[in-house]
Amino acid sequence: MVKMFKSKNLQSVKHGFFGKSGGVSTGIYSSLNMSENTADRKANIYANRALVLDALDISSQKVFFPNQQHTNNVVFIEKKADFDKLGYEPVDAVITNLKGFGIGVLTADCSPILAHESESGFIH
Repeated sequence: MVKMFKSKNLQSVKHGFFGKSGGVSTGIYSSLNMSENTADRKANIYANRALVLDALDISSQKVFFPNQQHTNNVVFIEKKADFDKLGYEPVDAVITNLKGFGIGVLTADCSPILAHESESGFIH
């Protein structure tokens, strides 16, 4: 079972922060590896992602996983059609105000930052 942490300050935004336990990956990728940029089996990665989406109750939604790299590049998602096109650009931040889809941020040695501006609905 995956363990989810939530911010009390972001109750109006469906979100969750997860550690590395509770997934199906083994060996050096044990256990909740969700990165396609590893040699872990794709079946494990997708099973781990499904566990997280189920925990968030968004398993039916599309989730954008950016090509995260340490850069000063920011991607702004204006429409769902941007998913495939923008998924290959190296970025270090994502901004959107679209409703009904998720943004997945993977970390190892960095801390994720989630900011929400309630008036405009922007999430970054």
